[in-house]
Amino acid sequence: MKPWTDGKAALIGDAVHAMMPNLGQGGCQAIEDAWVLKEELGNIKTRTEIEGALSRYRDRRLIRSAAVQGLSRFASDIIIKGFDTPAKLVNGKIENFNYAGVVTKVRARAKRQHKQDTSYRSATASAYSNISLPPSLRSQTLIPRR
Repeated sequence: MKPWTDGKAALIGDAVHAMMPNLGQGGCQAIEDAWVLKEELGNIKTRTEIEGALSRYRDRRLIRSAAVQGLSRFASDIIIKGFDTPAKLVNGKIENFNYAGVVTKVRARAKRQHKQDTSYRSATASAYSNISLPPSLRSQTLIPRR
């Protein structure tokens, strides 16, 4: 583990606990670090207390920043494994496999399915409407009347 402090100097943010870029946590963690530093340094009365304050800063931030860093890495792994490349060669054709490409593909598939369902319903209704039944049987069926 690399040191967070050295004498009267301290590291904050990505300099000490770099985050994966996909969650935007690097800047957030730097702000949290700065807040804790402000609190710890605001409580000291003499310069000789600076090293102790910086040590307390490290102790207060270590677990939280490690947890966020771990969750950030975990989320990145999910994204990388789920959408590992923006394009792939599939059956001699380049296909878009990034998030936008997957969403586009799912929407296109849903539109095709809707179109097929609509034409099936239309054909079925048309076929049923051409059936001639005596009026006494029409009232007992689910065939739409014209």
